[in-house]
Parts: sequence; C-alpha cells; structure tokens
Amino acid sequence: MKIIKLGFVSVLLFLILGACSTSEKEEPKNYESTNSTIKETDTDQKAEFATIAEKHIKEVYSIDNFKIDLKSIKVNQFPDDKNAETGEIYKNILNGIGDFTWQDKQYNFSLIYSKKDDTNYSVLYLHSNLDSTKGIDTPLESDK
Repeated sequence: MKIIKLGFVSVLLFLILGACSTSEKEEPKNYESTNSTIKETDTDQKAEFATIAEKHIKEVYSIDNFKIDLKSIKVNQFPDDKNAETGEIYKNILNGIGDFTWQDKQYNFSLIYSKKDDTNYSVLYLHSNLDSTKGIDTPLESDK
C-alpha cells in the first residue's frame, strides 16, 4: 500500500512540476517585426552582447588574453536601419559600449550588430581606442 501511495505522490509531483515549467516558457522572438524606438535590454541580451564583442575584438584587433568588464557594458536595442550603399535592411539592432583590459591597460569599445535570428547576426560597427586604424564601419542611413 505504501508503494502505491508513493507512486501516486510521485506522479502528482511530476504533473505539477511539468505544468509549472511549461507555463514559464517564453514565446519565440519574431525577428521580422519592425522596431522604431530605442528599448532597454535584459540580462540575456547583455551577456550575448559581451560574447559577440569578445569574439570580434579578438578577431579585428588580433589580441588574446583580454578581459571585458561586464559591469561597464551598456546596451540598448535601436530602431531598424538600412545600409546606405546596398539598401539592405537591418532589424533587431543592438548598440552598446563597454570596456576591456588588455596588457594591464583599459580600453573602450563600441559595437553595433543586427540579429537575423537566434544564431545569426551581422556586425555593423566595431571601434576601440586600442587601435583607431582598425574596426568595422558599415554605412547606415541613420548616419546621414
């Protein structure tokens, strides 16, 4: 009899926990929706921003062993924009700044990228005072 009660309680807990976890799921992001305002970002977007910044700072400036100061990061979602030369439309634009330390010196950086979906993005702008001759600078309509 104890085994039957224990089994019943286990099944009941499983059903309750299953119902709780499904109610907390987020709706998938619509990457095709239009944005015309500046919006604040959440912690997940800031973490993603730091990860993308680290990858591209390493690539563009050819450096290793640097550390991004996560507390310095400020990032917002910006309105949709368009490439001034090709006309390509960029949606889900994240625009931010931050600091990193390399060889005991602190540098700042500015990064703008456009998310195409959960895993694909295009870097539109990356500059740092580490080396002003290097960077990424896509001409945007909003720069005019």
